[in-house]
Amino acid sequence: MSATREQRLTAAWQDLAAGRAGAAEAGARALVGERADDAGALHLLALACHRQGRGDEAMALFQAAVAARPMDGEILNNQGCMLMELGRRAEAADALQRALALRPGDVMTLRNLGSVLGALGQFGAAARCLQQAVELKPDFADAHLGLARVLLELGRPNEALPYAQRAAQGQPNHAQAHAALGLVLHELGRPNEAVAALRRALAIDPEDAEARANLRVVYAAMVPAWHFTMLNDDARNDAYDRAIRAAVRPGDNVLEIGTGSGILAMMAARAGAERVTTCEANPALADVARRIVAANGFAERVSVVARKSTQIEVGRDLPRPADLLIMEIFDSALLGEGVLPSLADARARLLSPAARVLPERARVYAAAVEIPGLRRVNPIRRVAGFDLSPFSVFSNPAGQMVELGAEPHRLLSEPFAVFDFDFRAPVPNAGEYRVEVPAIAAGTVHAVAVWYDLFLDDQTIMTTAPGIERNHWKQAVDFLPADIAVAAGQRLVAQARYAGTRLKVEMGPA
Repeated sequence: MSATREQRLTAAWQDLAAGRAGAAEAGARALVGERADDAGALHLLALACHRQGRGDEAMALFQAAVAARPMDGEILNNQGCMLMELGRRAEAADALQRALALRPGDVMTLRNLGSVLGALGQFGAAARCLQQAVELKPDFADAHLGLARVLLELGRPNEALPYAQRAAQGQPNHAQAHAALGLVLHELGRPNEAVAALRRALAIDPEDAEARANLRVVYAAMVPAWHFTMLNDDARNDAYDRAIRAAVRPGDNVLEIGTGSGILAMMAARAGAERVTTCEANPALADVARRIVAANGFAERVSVVARKSTQIEVGRDLPRPADLLIMEIFDSALLGEGVLPSLADARARLLSPAARVLPERARVYAAAVEIPGLRRVNPIRRVAGFDLSPFSVFSNPAGQMVELGAEPHRLLSEPFAVFDFDFRAPVPNAGEYRVEVPAIAAGTVHAVAVWYDLFLDDQTIMTTAPGIERNHWKQAVDFLPADIAVAAGQRLVAQARYAGTRLKVEMGPA
């Protein structure tokens, strides 16, 4: 006995569900050939053509199916999805709204309409559709994902978080769910968790361009831009390499504080260190540094520990007290990244009694400077006719990092030394120094500029003085509370102080 028309249509639908789009097309096309207005067969034929990448043909068949049965919500829903894929969002929204009117509680239609409305920028309406979908079907992970994205667009990341988490839990192998979770965590200021979620997304789908782009955004927010200029500082890199080659001895156990890219740790390993332990407080940097170390073939001798040096322990992280300590934790005023407390802690707990330290010494200089361009906004007063002085609360009390060579300025005193630090011996946590210096020209003292020399060893000296090419540290410029008008030869009093991570030089008339 031959199969009925209904049985043939059912068999064709089963072929489509099983992934046999060609067979489904053949069955549906035969039915449409017998009756051109068969909405069910037209609907199936449209889906089969779509599965095989024939979008224009599929769209024409959807239109014929809707014309044959205009009150079929399922056909309208699928037509809306097809229109969305073709970028015809307004038409897609119209089809899906008509489908929803016919099937008010259909969660798939609610999810699809929410997605289209979100793509149209109608985030409030999209959120209402998707909220209804998750209420009707609490385990509908895809609706949770859509709602998380829409709430994020509405600037409500706290509300988006539970939906993003539910989407990732419900679809553990869905890259986009983990990517969305990562973006929500980034917006909430939880960068390490954001990185973990985005890396999970890329582990699932290494070609996920959105996850890769979002990971770049998160990494960029986590890692200061000066890391790039530092790596481009050839003078710094070459000086450290020379000094490390001279300092490392066979069998050395080396500790580096401040991993960054891992370059100094690898220099130590290349120079012959038996073991190098390097620590990095930023977990994202530590993770990337591990990959860099492995890619360069040093994974067996270089260990990257994602902790501050004050959390490192001998026997757990460091095989034994270090024979050599390498540091590059200096800011434009030398002390701001915590070199003194880090060095004191390492000397007390992590270094052997005869350990060497690199750099060995530093000398800090200051000079009176006239710099009218930057003085205009230090402190901020009136700009473009508006009083912007409250914005000064965001200024750094330790001064600005400025490349003096790129700013119109004049030194109104000769550079003068204010502090010498010998890192080979215990360094006092605080100190002060007072000196009188003559003005070398008439002008107005706006600020005090600070820079330093790093003595990596007796042969290798680096400087952050003005005019040095590719000096990523630049200079620290601290603006005075009030300008000082000076004549050539007039004496100025400089009062320099440091304590822990702060170094400041104040200046006034003698």
